[in-house]
Parts: sequence; C-alpha cells; structure tokens
Amino acid sequence: MNPNYSNVRFAESEIEAMSVKERHSICSLCSKHYNIEALIDFYKYFCYHGGAATDEYYIPALTFLYARKRDKASLNKMYRELSFFIMILSDDSKEVTNKLWKIGTKYPDLSIEQIDYLESLYNTSKYCEIMDDILFDKDKLPRQIKGITKLDLKKTNSQFSINLLIETFNCFIYNQQAQNIQDDEYTEYYVYVKGNNNIIKKQYCQVGAGEFVLSGTLDIKTFIEYIESKYGETVSAFFIKKILAIKPWYSDASELLRNYFNWIEWYELTNIAKEYFDNERESIDCLKLDIAFIYLSLLNRAR
Repeated sequence: MNPNYSNVRFAESEIEAMSVKERHSICSLCSKHYNIEALIDFYKYFCYHGGAATDEYYIPALTFLYARKRDKASLNKMYRELSFFIMILSDDSKEVTNKLWKIGTKYPDLSIEQIDYLESLYNTSKYCEIMDDILFDKDKLPRQIKGITKLDLKKTNSQFSINLLIETFNCFIYNQQAQNIQDDEYTEYYVYVKGNNNIIKKQYCQVGAGEFVLSGTLDIKTFIEYIESKYGETVSAFFIKKILAIKPWYSDASELLRNYFNWIEWYELTNIAKEYFDNERESIDCLKLDIAFIYLSLLNRAR
C-alpha cells in the first residue's frame, strides 16, 4: 500500500534503506504533494550523508526549507554539526544560502526582486533540480515563474556530430591538464551539457544537473561490446589481452567483463590502439571518435 505522500514522514533509517534512485524518486513525490516536512527529512539526509560537492546545493535548499518553517533552532543545529562543510562552501553557494534564508522567511510574500532571484536559480544548472523540489508551491507567488524541471533534465541525445566527437576527445586531454595544474572547486573544466548537446567551460563548483565534466572514463564491458560489434573479435580480443596486462587484478576476460562497473581511462585505450594499429594515424583517430561516441552515449543513458 502506498503511503500518503501529503503527510508521511521519514526516519533517517528508512531513507538509508532506500536505493539512491528510490530516495530521489520519493523525495520528488513528497514535493509534488506539498509535503515540506518530508522534504526536510530527505534534504537533511542528503546534507549529512553527501559530500562537499553535493552540499553546494543541498545546504542552501535545506536552509530555505527551515526558513519556510521559521525553524531557526534546527537550522543552527545543522550549521553547527556541518560547520566544516559550511566553511568550505564556495562563495557562490554561501551567497545563495544567505539569500534563500531571507527569502524563505518571507515566502510567498516576496518582492519582485526576490521572485526574480528565485527564477534565476531555477534556470541555473547548479540549482535547478533542488529548486524544482523546494518551490513545490510556486503557484502562491505574486507572479508565475518557470525553470528547468526534473522532466527537462531527462532529455537524452543519440546523435553527435563529428565536430562534437572531436571536441569531446580533445577535452579529455584539456581537463586532465587542468586537473594536474589545479584540483579544487574553482578549477575550470570543459563540461558536456546534455540539454543542449554541446560543450561549455565552467568552474567545477558551478557544474550542475545535466552537466558532466568530460573525464573520458569508460566502463570496460560497454567499450568491448562496442568495439567487437564494429571491428570484430580479433580487435576486441587484442584489447582484452592488453587491458588484462595493465589491470592484473582481473584474473581473466570473464571477470573483466562480468559487469558494467570496471573502468578504464581514454588514454589507456588510446595507447592500446596505437599498438594495435601500429601508429597508423587514420585508424587511431577513428578509435578516438569511437571512445568519444561511447562516452557521450553513456552520459545520455536514461537515468
């Protein structure tokens, strides 16, 4: 029997027992049923059991929900317990957190400027997903606002131009170089935007929903399945042999390909391709496009 999502509450242990997908699905259902108490349960769990990257938007969201409830005591308790993560929030996230507290205490009786600010967050990739949850009753605002909804974020692509594939592979290289120089939340990376099927450059702390830093990490099983279907068993067998040589903790091909959670990097595959194709540039370039195509296809899988 399904719970009444308008009134149900969730203990931490209940949320802990859920799968990641189930947590976010039920959280969305609670939002659709205007259940602010359950949203607080979920967002509190997300804040305490996430990390620095996710706290960038979960802490502002929970702050807004507590502000809606005028529950400053619970908010201050959360701030004390998560003081380290509060301290290392990006300047952008700190600013959003402060503004959402002020807006939340007055919601929905807001000024034009405050409504405009909420709408700007709702149309920003970093915050749009949480805004779609916490603005569950945006119809109460003095004017209608729109943003990027969770439904919008489910859009996928299956067609990628040659230029996009070339750019994607090159960005694997650029992003690795950027990480070697500076590896923090302000590092600028090339990011794939699923909604627009293009690539932009932005700081890591600004990467949001439907956006992916181009790392070039592939699961081995998907790569081998694709290569075998395109190039045949001889080529796939060569790649399997070489991958086993650089990842000796896998005993054989069956262990290497038993699931989709064994990973390999783009440069490792490129080096194997250079060996197989004897540094023949055209064939290697084609393989690079294959790597980029597989990578983008994986990012666009329905989630």
